[in-house]
Amino acid sequence: MSDEVKIGFELHTIQIPLGDLLPLRQIKEPGKITRYKAIFVSIKEVGLIEPLMVFPQKDAPGKYLILDGHLRWQVLKELGQTVVDCIVARDDECFTYNARVSRITPIQEHRMIVKAVNQGVKPERIAAALNLPVRVVKAFMNLLRGINAEVADLLKDKSISPKTLRLLRRVNEVRQLEIA
Repeated sequence: MSDEVKIGFELHTIQIPLGDLLPLRQIKEPGKITRYKAIFVSIKEVGLIEPLMVFPQKDAPGKYLILDGHLRWQVLKELGQTVVDCIVARDDECFTYNARVSRITPIQEHRMIVKAVNQGVKPERIAAALNLPVRVVKAFMNLLRGINAEVADLLKDKSISPKTLRLLRRVNEVRQLEIA
């Protein structure tokens, strides 16, 4: 048995014409899907952030199956884009991509928003890109106010709700540590 790890993707993105991408599933009435609306606003506001995952078709050179990114592909088509950045998979294992996605925790989201604001991005632009009210973005900016730094570090990779953090603020730092 080999201990060598096989790389699952090409190391660089490539640009592929949207017409050369073949969806694995059809999206009926995308405008009614909440996530589609959020992706639409985000791409329109800040552009495509996450490339599509594709796999080359052996029987159709130059054509690629979309493994992950169907909603992004649909949005880009609707916005009139002609090409898209893609990561090419070396294996046709489409079931693994979304199943293995780790969602960010509220503390990670807080830190990303604070970092963006510190780098000059206005909360209004972040709110537009995330399709959220500005008050929600500002609430995330203040999420760790009143939370002990050690507690925040202990909980940074835990999927706890923002409400839990608001409740933690009500107790002193020693109790926060005990609870964490």
